[in-house]
Amino acid sequence: MALLGKHGTNKKLSFYLAALLILLAAFSAYFQFYPPARVIGSVKSLVNISEISTPLPEGAIPEINNPKFITAGSATYPEDKDLVAGMAYNGVTKAYPVKMLNLHEVVNDNFSGKPVSMTYCVLCRTPIAYEGRISGKKATFRVTGLLYNANDLLVDIETRSYWQQITGEAVVGDAIGKNLTKIPTEMTTWALWKAKYPDTLVMSSDTGFDRDYGTDPYGGYEESDKTWYFPKKEDGRLFVKDIIYGVAFNEGSKAYPKSNVTSDGVINDQIGKNKLLIMHDSDLDTVKVFDRVLRGTELNFETVDGKIVDMKTKSSWNYEGVAVDGPLKTEKLKRIDATHSFWYVWAGFYPQTSVYKEMETKNTVV
Repeated sequence: MALLGKHGTNKKLSFYLAALLILLAAFSAYFQFYPPARVIGSVKSLVNISEISTPLPEGAIPEINNPKFITAGSATYPEDKDLVAGMAYNGVTKAYPVKMLNLHEVVNDNFSGKPVSMTYCVLCRTPIAYEGRISGKKATFRVTGLLYNANDLLVDIETRSYWQQITGEAVVGDAIGKNLTKIPTEMTTWALWKAKYPDTLVMSSDTGFDRDYGTDPYGGYEESDKTWYFPKKEDGRLFVKDIIYGVAFNEGSKAYPKSNVTSDGVINDQIGKNKLLIMHDSDLDTVKVFDRVLRGTELNFETVDGKIVDMKTKSSWNYEGVAVDGPLKTEKLKRIDATHSFWYVWAGFYPQTSVYKEMETKNTVV
């Protein structure tokens, strides 16, 4: 056999080099979608470490710290139709554009001296705000890049504990078993939010990051019947992406599909011993839940001539749970936490959950 010679050797090396580059590209593409398991280490945990998904490294989705805000009157972004997560807390009203939350998922903020972390799991449609303190000490959160039961795991940089975004419970690390305090958050459009709260502030797109906040990289995900990651248990009672408001107590949990609450307007319900008022807030096109026992007296509500009225005293109530006239004027009902979420995520965390008007649910995505 004749020797290859100089040019033959170069051609052979070029072939092997090209093959190596193709192989490296293939491995890179594979691990982009099927990354190797991240070593979490030997730590205290409430969850099975082997069930934690590792789609991204920590920091791949950067949190926003010390965000800038502008007034509604001077804002040119977001557009009126865009979704925002809104919060009225400690005398301050703010809105966080969802298109920005899509790309950051955590905003460590401050409401007149009180630290607040606005969190958002884009795959779950769960906008949840927490008081930014752990055992009384200020905490700063970020996205770990990990998922458990298809929901974000957050990490606080102070204790390096992992927190379940949908529940606010520490599930890995030294803070295990502790719970963050939730702050009521509304998911609505910018047009509806600023109409109800004209003095609101809105988070500025001047974040210090080079991001295109005018587009939605997850466009179409909400309407699709596909999920990128799966909970431990799937539940076909509702469409996977139906928007529900979930309420959970030790005695049980229940999902209220937004479409059913919108059509009914006012619902008197009970979970275990907890007697609830569930209402559709038409000002914001959202759902709110209250304890309908006031000072030991159970109240039942109906819609009368467009007003929410308790049948016992005939007092009228607004969407904030405050009596605006009648014998109970100025009295206020206790707000109950209700989690805005895609159905498949809620059902994954609360597999025994009941569903309000299960057979009448329609597909709604907001």
